[in-house]
Amino acid sequence: MKNKYVHRQLRPSNPKKTIIRLFGYFKFSKGLFFGGIFFIILGAVAEIAANGMLSPIIDTLVKGYNKTTFIKYLLIMGVLVIFVSAGQ
Repeated sequence: MKNKYVHRQLRPSNPKKTIIRLFGYFKFSKGLFFGGIFFIILGAVAEIAANGMLSPIIDTLVKGYNKTTFIKYLLIMGVLVIFVSAGQ
């Protein structure tokens, strides 16, 4: 017969102490930790910006703007996609 309180045994007795201990493992590689956080944020922001650039690109195609505006928006979106791939 299974013990119905098995999930309670997996909980830490002191969650605050456990979190401090887990973050203590990063003290030898702080650069990697903060670099990872930075690139996660960079990738998320660039993904949102790349999605936001779709509207101006479509507008330049539909409204018949000159090609320099269209190429400018494509280059901006290309840079954002590079940031997305760097963040991943």
